[in-house]
Amino acid sequence: MSGRIGLAVLFAFATAPAAAGAALERCRDLRQAAPADALAACTAAAAATDGAAAREAMFHASEAAQTLGRFDEVEAWLARIAATLPAGGAERDRFRLERRVGMLAFRRGEYAAALAAFDRAGRLAERLDPADRATALNDLGIVQRKLGDYPSALSSLIDSLAIKERLGDPAQLAPALQNIADVYREAGDLDQADTYLQRAIALHAQAGARLKEAHAHESLGLVALARGDAAAAGRAFAEAQAIFAEAQAAPDQLRVLLRQGELDAAAGAGEALTRRLAAAGALIARLGGETPLGYVRLSAEADVLTGRVRAGADRLATALAAQGEAITDERQQALVRLAAWYESLGDWARAYAAQRQAFELRHALDERQRSETLDRLRIRHGVAEREREIAVLALDGARQQVALEQARRARHLLLAGAGLVVLALWALHRRRVWRLRVDAERRRTALERELAQFRAAADRLRADRRRLRLALERTGEPMLLVDTAGQVYLANRAARALLGRPPEAAAGESSALADWIGPAQAAQVAQWSAGVDEALAAPAAGAAAGVWLLPLALEEELIVLGLSTSPGPRPDTRDLLDDLVEAHVRDEAPPATTPTEPARPPAGPVPEPFRATLVALMREAVDLWESSTRKTRVELAEASGVWRITIDDGRLRVRTMERYLTMERVPDRPRWREVLRTAYFVVAECPLDAAQRERLRGLIDAVKALAP
Repeated sequence: MSGRIGLAVLFAFATAPAAAGAALERCRDLRQAAPADALAACTAAAAATDGAAAREAMFHASEAAQTLGRFDEVEAWLARIAATLPAGGAERDRFRLERRVGMLAFRRGEYAAALAAFDRAGRLAERLDPADRATALNDLGIVQRKLGDYPSALSSLIDSLAIKERLGDPAQLAPALQNIADVYREAGDLDQADTYLQRAIALHAQAGARLKEAHAHESLGLVALARGDAAAAGRAFAEAQAIFAEAQAAPDQLRVLLRQGELDAAAGAGEALTRRLAAAGALIARLGGETPLGYVRLSAEADVLTGRVRAGADRLATALAAQGEAITDERQQALVRLAAWYESLGDWARAYAAQRQAFELRHALDERQRSETLDRLRIRHGVAEREREIAVLALDGARQQVALEQARRARHLLLAGAGLVVLALWALHRRRVWRLRVDAERRRTALERELAQFRAAADRLRADRRRLRLALERTGEPMLLVDTAGQVYLANRAARALLGRPPEAAAGESSALADWIGPAQAAQVAQWSAGVDEALAAPAAGAAAGVWLLPLALEEELIVLGLSTSPGPRPDTRDLLDDLVEAHVRDEAPPATTPTEPARPPAGPVPEPFRATLVALMREAVDLWESSTRKTRVELAEASGVWRITIDDGRLRVRTMERYLTMERVPDRPRWREVLRTAYFVVAECPLDAAQRERLRGLIDAVKALAP
């Protein structure tokens, strides 16, 4: 007896795996053809197996429940699947789970949540087969189409189609073609949509995917309906309805029945509409739950077609009131239809109320669409940010790996030849230090030589003022050195004594000639000096008595103004000034490598290019002084000793210097040597870098090359 029991137990253990496998196989076979029977078989298979086989049965059960429209059951199955996933691995099952989560959200109308789930599935698919990647792109394109993002949807679906074409599986091409057709249909390109749908229907039929073929026929009917071809739409819906009825896909069957009812109502076919409603009512009773609003509206349409407008309107109004404040396109269309019926009955109050509700609902639908668009953008932004973070982490990991590999190689090389490397590095270091020292010494010597040349040039230019002062003092004649702008450049002691001035110039002393000899006399001198040349030593006709002028061939616009009663300078004064000019010519003789600077002043206004270059040099010199020393231009005039400082309204000013900072104020015959002297001073005394020094030196050379 005990032996028979043992044999029975052994037989049961041996046949259990085979029975479980058969249950799973039956679950898989019934999934498409009979989803209701498949749900029962898959539930039994999930209970009879464990591990990966149980998860497989649960996936099929969730798919069958979704086909039947039992969304709460689908959610429960997906929760069970998530609980059975191991902590690591099972990447393909995780991908399938995210797909199912997205499909459930899509069927519930939660498109933003569906987009997020399909994005997660897409990232998981990147580590799986190309077929999974194509499926993920296809799902993503579907929800993007539903959200109205047609360019993104078309891009995702075309990428999916390209992968499937490379794989060469006709059964996988049909869903992609159908989804692309739906995008074209909603975008308004009906010819393209028709072409893709015909190809999809042929491939579905070839693969035996009856439910998918039915969905394609339904889409083809929608295309025909958009074209206004009600007959073609009716034929396509009839094809879809037959397949859905054969597959026991009640939700899909009900949806197509209501579409056919819409065609009957539009055609005024009351009897056909009544038959559709009877079949739809049986399906609604079998599915349970609330009566769809579309069914109620078509029932009201049947009442209206039989002349019972009031009964139909009241039926629809009752259903709308019972439904609550649902925000759907179907409700909005029902409200528009209800308003039209009440208007035809002359019930203006109810017609107005229904029309207002329809308008408000349209506004709410538009707002929801905008919100979904924002959700989609936010999700895409979040996905992009996560992808960027992942890419950054991957790049950091790769860099660390490369760094570790390089460190390992370097360590091996160092251990292999440490002594030789250290010796070579020491020799290279000593050679580099020696070269750096030689280069630094060469640069220091060149810089010192250059600074010495600039200081010497500045000293030569500065010698003009000292010579002028000594020459004017030695003559004993009262004389002023003025420019054509009416500014006093120098005054000897005899002139100061004659004019009642102190022997030495005081800080802030006015340089205007009018303040020295009076406005009328200064104006006459200015008029006189406009026509004087270097050979004139006596006053012209109309000049004031006791005043004579002598242009000085030393600076560009300086003229000696004699205040003695003689008609011109004494012979010894004239000889002294000639000696001064000759000394200036000897000192200004340039080296062979630089252009010669003329000793004579220009005969008229200097050219514009020279004036522009002179202004650029002066601006650069002042800017470099201010930026390198943090001092003002007044302090530059004081430190260089080139420009006169005056007091204007209690403020220290350098008016003569400022005339050389703008083109409009530069004199016709400028003191370009004084600008050069200022530039020399800045180069020699300011802490400039190589680039600043080179820039200033280039402007100096340009001024010297253009000098008249």
